[in-house]
This record gives sequence, structure tokens and C-alpha cells, in this order.
Amino acid sequence: MNKGQLLLITCLILVTSCKKEIRTSKEWGELAAARLNEIEALVATVPCSKQREAVIESVKQYCGKAYYPVTPSIKTKFDELRAAYEQFSRHRWSTFIDEGGIIDCFGLDPQPIGIGCEDNRLLVYTVRNLPIGKAREMANDLHAKIQQYKDTVSCVASQQWGMEVVQHLISGELEVLPLLYGDNVQEWRYTVADYQVLVRRLWQAAGKESYPRLEKRPIGVGCVDGKPIIEYDAG
Repeated sequence: MNKGQLLLITCLILVTSCKKEIRTSKEWGELAAARLNEIEALVATVPCSKQREAVIESVKQYCGKAYYPVTPSIKTKFDELRAAYEQFSRHRWSTFIDEGGIIDCFGLDPQPIGIGCEDNRLLVYTVRNLPIGKAREMANDLHAKIQQYKDTVSCVASQQWGMEVVQHLISGELEVLPLLYGDNVQEWRYTVADYQVLVRRLWQAAGKESYPRLEKRPIGVGCVDGKPIIEYDAG
């Protein structure tokens, strides 16, 4: 075999290999979904008797993370599946964007609260799946924290403010919370986001169909006598 033939065969092999990696976002998504299913099946093999051995591990997604309880016995396999899933997921969303797709991430990603057990399976609790009794307790605690903040926060004219709409846990009415931008603004955003999820779950659990709405549209925050005051659209 001469050098020309060898070079031609090498090029054909390279072209063939490259073509194998050209996939649509749907195809990458199917590969990612298969690995995620394997992760969930693997975690489901861990009985509740192993809860003390489990630690919370995260799996990156385009918008936020998913959390799983992982024990030493499945750690190696979990890491392999996680690496494969995250690689396929990155390809999926980058290809989706190249195809002209647009992705919007709404709201903050709920943080893990702890590891629990349901149907003899370990799982990681967030505000989205916390048992309704514990969800009510946590909502009460966050409501008290938010109300204390609202009652005690002060202002000066030069500060920058944001706004968050929350539901009063007792009256059920919506109220606008002035949120001061600063070092701890991210912590407060997570507090408010968790509270909103919990209240909506409680609302749904009570069988209520319609969620309350604001009568006036808030447009900003003013500072009057050292207290932040919500400003509303006059129209």
C-alpha cells in the first residue's frame, strides 16, 4: 500500500468518525435522557436502611441542578453516569441553540433540604417535594422571617431596590416586598423563592383553583421617612 492510498484511507476514517458525532438536539437529548434514567434507577436500588450513609450529590442541568442521595456502594457508577449525562446534556443544549432554539430559565433553583425516605426509596427533599406537613411548617417559618424583614427594613434615598411579590400566609392576599440590593440579596431571593413554591403547594393542596392577583402594578420603591414604600402605576 503506497502513501497516497494510506492517506486516503486515513481521511475516510476521520470523516466517518466525525459524521458519527453529528447529531440533532433531539438525538443528544435521547442519549442524555437514557443516562438520567440510569441514574434514577441506580439511586432507586439504595434502601432506606442506608440513609445515614447517603450524601447529597448534584447533577448539572441547563437550568439549575437535580439532587440525588448517593451511598459509597454506588458512588463510582453514579459518577460515571453523571459525567456521561452532563456531557450529552451540554451537547443537547448547545446544538439546540445552534438550531435556532431559545432557552429561558425562570426562577431560582430550589436548594436541597435533606434526605428522606418514601416507599423504601431514598430521595432528596426540596421545597418542591417536601411532605405537605413539613412544607406547612417551613412556610410558616419563612413567612415569619419575611414579615420581620418587611417590618424592620429601613432605607436611604441612594439605595437600589428590587421587588418580589409574595402571598400572605394568613390572609391569602398578595403583597409586594421591597428587596434591598446588597451583600445578602441572593439569600433573600432564595428565601422568597422557596416561600413562593411552598405557598403555592399549600394553596393547591387546599383545593383552591384560582391564585390571587395584584390589583395594581408595582413600578418601583420610594424612600419615605426612612422606610421603603412600594410605588404603583397610577393607571
